[in-house]
Amino acid sequence: MKGSYPMRSNHELLKLHKYICLELKHERQEQRLTQEKVAYDLGFPASYLSNIENGKKDTTSLVTYLKIANYYDVDIDVICKKAKAKMKIDECDFDE
Repeated sequence: MKGSYPMRSNHELLKLHKYICLELKHERQEQRLTQEKVAYDLGFPASYLSNIENGKKDTTSLVTYLKIANYYDVDIDVICKKAKAKMKIDECDFDE
């Protein structure tokens, strides 16, 4: 798959997953929503949403990402692009 920042390994994909989760958390906080409210509205236990946001669920499905992003009225592509950008910035910071 071509792109400005292609993923090359399973490690990179798992790392991106964590950044996507953090970006979803950031979006929730920006909208001043509680985990409890979002989880209730989406039919998830609050602990499940907490585990997603903190990157503790390595197997979060695309459908779950889409449900959460849709709830926040944000395109999942925007979430992924922000996550990739932050991941790339953090990698540059570590390289210095």
